[in-house]
Amino acid sequence: MATRADHFDTEIEALNYMMTIEPTVPLISLGGRSPLTPLPYDQFVKWKEENKFKEYDYKKMFEPGGTNPREVIYKKRY
Repeated sequence: MATRADHFDTEIEALNYMMTIEPTVPLISLGGRSPLTPLPYDQFVKWKEENKFKEYDYKKMFEPGGTNPREVIYKKRY
C-alpha cells in the first residue's frame, strides 16, 4: 500500500530522486533495514541485475485478459 506520493515538475527531477532513494530501500537480506552505506546508483543497478530483480510492472498485478489496467491512489482532503 502506498504511504505517500511525491510530485515532480520534470522527468529529470523524478529520475534524480529515484537514483538517490532507490539504493537506500530496506532489504529483507538486511533484516528489513536499509544499507548503512548505500551503493552508488550504477553499482546498485548492477547488483539488481546480478540478483535477477525485476522492475515493478503494474500490468502483472491486473487480472489476466482484463482491460484498462491502471493504478489509483486516493488522497484525503484536509
